[in-house]
Amino acid sequence: MPETEYDHGAGDIVTLNDRLTAIGGLLIRKVEVFEKSNWNKSAIPDVGNYEGKIGDFSTLVIENTLYLFGGADIGTNLNEVWKYNSDLIREWQKETPLIYPMARHRSVYFNNRIYHFSPQG
Repeated sequence: MPETEYDHGAGDIVTLNDRLTAIGGLLIRKVEVFEKSNWNKSAIPDVGNYEGKIGDFSTLVIENTLYLFGGADIGTNLNEVWKYNSDLIREWQKETPLIYPMARHRSVYFNNRIYHFSPQG
């Protein structure tokens, strides 16, 4: 598999519509999709609609919708929630924010609920 163009080390990688999708990373909002033996940088737009950068977030895919929770932008933890629906809208939409800003956390979808586990207490 060829390398991605961007450093997704502090980001995440998920399977969306049977394709590997690399999101964010070392303070970037770039998204790359692995298809036809190459990484496509234009299949999904960058996360969000502002100039900030993001890393250390968590992601989930629920019914072909990709969710991104929290993260950090140059030392500031975020409470952002973004979703990307690959079947309908095909653009990132900002959702109701998390109650608390979180970074370096994990999110799990279980019994129709989303749980966030944060090391920050």
